[in-house]
Amino acid sequence: MANREEQSALIQLRRELQSLDSKIRVVAQRMRVIEKNEQIIGKTLVNHNKKLKELERTKGVMPTTITEPTQQKPNQKLTLQIEKLNSLVSDLIKEINYNRELIDTMRQDVNEMKYVLDTVNPMEYVTINQVKDLINEKFKK
Repeated sequence: MANREEQSALIQLRRELQSLDSKIRVVAQRMRVIEKNEQIIGKTLVNHNKKLKELERTKGVMPTTITEPTQQKPNQKLTLQIEKLNSLVSDLIKEINYNRELIDTMRQDVNEMKYVLDTVNPMEYVTINQVKDLINEKFKK
């Protein structure tokens, strides 16, 4: 009885490890996608900054006047876009940091489970009679 309980506990532990491994792989994949998006946003931000500087050089700085809310100056539109991009980049950085912390926590859990599995060697607790019973069961099937 105890042997079957130990086996089922080991099987359950193995399933949990496989589940954690799958979750870690998904999080790692999401992080790769986030990092690619962050690079794209960074490049876009650099391009917008270049275009903004070109506009400022070619047209000069426009005097500040009160305009209707629906009519914004090109520089203001670019500035708003840059601010939105900066906000998106900071949100991505926060999410990346959160995912890194989550992965670190999962790694610690997996390392703890691995340590437990390494220290508990089921072969040390099997008696000769139990091995004979297991072999007999296999041959009966």
